[in-house]
Amino acid sequence: MSEADKPSSDAGYPQLSAEAWALYRRAMRGERITPQEPGFGELDSMGLLVPEPFRPGLHVPAELAHVEGQLRALAEQRLSTAVSFMSGIRSLLQSVEEEQHRHRRPTGELAAEFIEGIDAVHKVMAPAVDAAHGEVLTAQPGKRKPELLAASAPRDMALIERGVSMRIVYNGSNQGEAAARQYAKSIISVGGQIRTMEAPITKMIIVDNDHAFVPDFAEGRAPEVGAWHMRHPAMVGFVRAIFEDFWQRSTPWGATGLSEQFYAPGASEPTSEPVTTPLLRSILRGIVAGQSHRQIGDQLGISERTVTNHLSGLRTTLGLTTIPQLTFWWAESDERRLI
Repeated sequence: MSEADKPSSDAGYPQLSAEAWALYRRAMRGERITPQEPGFGELDSMGLLVPEPFRPGLHVPAELAHVEGQLRALAEQRLSTAVSFMSGIRSLLQSVEEEQHRHRRPTGELAAEFIEGIDAVHKVMAPAVDAAHGEVLTAQPGKRKPELLAASAPRDMALIERGVSMRIVYNGSNQGEAAARQYAKSIISVGGQIRTMEAPITKMIIVDNDHAFVPDFAEGRAPEVGAWHMRHPAMVGFVRAIFEDFWQRSTPWGATGLSEQFYAPGASEPTSEPVTTPLLRSILRGIVAGQSHRQIGDQLGISERTVTNHLSGLRTTLGLTTIPQLTFWWAESDERRLI
């Protein structure tokens, strides 16, 4: 399968090209489809087409259950790859450290140093960021305190205005915080870039190709205890590669178009009412987890029919016709952050 025929996932979910959609519509009309046609590889990899057993050479649209199984298998494969990537971080850092010991710089500059205490980390990090001349990259898995965001905004905006590129990846839940939204608005207004990601990310700050600040993976010490300051080009480059992976798998701030409507518990100023209830959100989380209607009903103490009726009612409200469509809506909706 060529690169052009692989399913696209730049937005974080499977998509089809225009050629693949055109080919699928032809298959729906019963036209003869050959594997050599543009878009066939996309449809085949997602399980959207299957061979017609009684008419060799003819492919027909697959049942939705088959498609869902194929996409889940693809998602599990990608998740396994990501887990393997993350599990190799410590091993590679150890290898880099060993290589650094064998080829230590004549200047005596430390390749990596553990800085104890948050205040001490900030004292080292602040001048490094202030001296940035190219780019500052940040991945933030948790929520930053409003007072820290308010203090950071003027400094970061000044950095961008003097020509330093700034890219930030936040956990998606930050879009539900008023202080985070104000910070993002300020940074984006002067040319900074901010994205969000629902999957777990590792905290890191990278300054040019000269500095990287990361948590302690060697002994597993908590972030409040301190951070590693890396200066060796190989180490900084590796941390940058991890950031770029996060960046490619994240979405621009506010890309769902709903971040100003629904907020996490404790957030302020909601502008519209959610269309789901707490019970419906529990049902939808079960659907995403791969549970059957019966399993979801058993967990929630309701009947299988009640689960089906709730989902049917929500599809009617949203103007959707299938469970896959509803699952897609839920994956994109900020309502999934509500209780």
